[in-house]
Amino acid sequence: MIALGILQGKILSRILSDSEIMKLKLNGKVLDIGGTKNDYYHRYSNFSHCRITTMNINGKADVYGNVENRFPFDDEVFDYVVAFRVLEHIYDIENLMGEVKRVLKQRGQFYVYVPFLYPFHKDPSDYYRYTHVALERIFKETGFIEISVTIVGFGPFTSSLLILNTVTTKNLFFRLFCALIYPIARICDWLLIELRKEIRQHYALGYLVTARKGQA
Repeated sequence: MIALGILQGKILSRILSDSEIMKLKLNGKVLDIGGTKNDYYHRYSNFSHCRITTMNINGKADVYGNVENRFPFDDEVFDYVVAFRVLEHIYDIENLMGEVKRVLKQRGQFYVYVPFLYPFHKDPSDYYRYTHVALERIFKETGFIEISVTIVGFGPFTSSLLILNTVTTKNLFFRLFCALIYPIARICDWLLIELRKEIRQHYALGYLVTARKGQA
């Protein structure tokens, strides 16, 4: 399934992160930071019972909003806030975290995906790569609880393949090559992990964070 996605021109880290996003539990009012009205993941079954409000600066969202400013919403409006592939593009992360906590209802949840081993990508700019240690500390210091950081893709062989994958998506030959090599890369990484357990953390493609708003 993953190899087929690569062959179709999809980025490996997006395929893997989407498979984790599909497992998230969502219901009620959702704020999608950085999303647009027609984002493909809104069609996943776990989003089907949600009332989604998208906020972006690109004009394709429900609400225009710059996450480095105050969000254009009242306090405690949303059951969930999601930010997929967004935090690395935000310079003032402290403001974003505080505003997310403000607009979440009590016990509301915040879901985040960020890349780690991934090329520079402007949208409109690209500032950070967060480690799992940094993510845990940022969420905890902001007042979130029940913080879970899941590794999405890992290993030196898989991360090397991802770099090749990101620059060759328009070339059918290289897409085929990456698709064929992916299973071999995964096997090699699993073998390495048997020798060095820390490789799983040291060579993560990205992280999915889930956290709950704590009591004020």
